[in-house]
Amino acid sequence: MNFTEFENSILDISQELPVHPTKEIPQRNTEEIDKIIFHCTAQPWNVWEVTDYDLKPNHIDEEGCPCITYSYFIEKDGTVYKCLEPEAKSWHVGKWNATSLGFCINFEALPETFPPKVQFQKAVFLAAYLSIKFKVETKNVLGHRELLETGFYYENGEKILRKECPGISINLDKFRMEVEIVKSKWLSQKLDVI
Repeated sequence: MNFTEFENSILDISQELPVHPTKEIPQRNTEEIDKIIFHCTAQPWNVWEVTDYDLKPNHIDEEGCPCITYSYFIEKDGTVYKCLEPEAKSWHVGKWNATSLGFCINFEALPETFPPKVQFQKAVFLAAYLSIKFKVETKNVLGHRELLETGFYYENGEKILRKECPGISINLDKFRMEVEIVKSKWLSQKLDVI
C-alpha cells in the first residue's frame, strides 16, 4: 500500500461523531504539531463507544470532554477513521494536547496480548502517514506511556509508569523502526505527499 492508497482508505467520520452539547472544541495551529501519540482504548470499545465515554463525565473531566479525545481511531479489523480535523485540539495527553495529534487503537492491552496483525500494521501506516503529513520526525512518534507527567513520572529517581498505553506488549522502539521503513518507502516513491 502506498501513501495515496492509505490516505484514500481512511474513512472520515468527523462530521458524524457527536460532540459535547455545550463545550466548544478548542482550535490550534497545525504547524505547531510536533508529536504523534499512539494510544489504546484499554477497553473493548469501538470509536462510537469511546466518543460516548469521552463526552460524559470521565477520568479527564467531570463534565466530559468537548469531543472524542483522538484525531484518528483504528478498529480491530484495521478500519481507520478520521475523527477530528487536525485543527481540533483534543484532550488526550494533558499539557501536550496543543502540540500533538493522537490516534487510538481498539485494544484492551491485557498483559501478554498483542493487537491483531492487521490493526497493528494500520497503526504503523497511520503513524507514517501523519508524520509525513505534519512533518513530525519519527523519533517524536510516541506511545502515551512515554510522555512525562501523563505517561510516567519520577519518584526518588525511579521512573514510574502511570500508563501502559498503547499496551506494554508493544515495543515502541520497534514500532518507530517500522514507521521509519514505511516513511522511507513512501517518500522514495516521490509522491506528492505534503
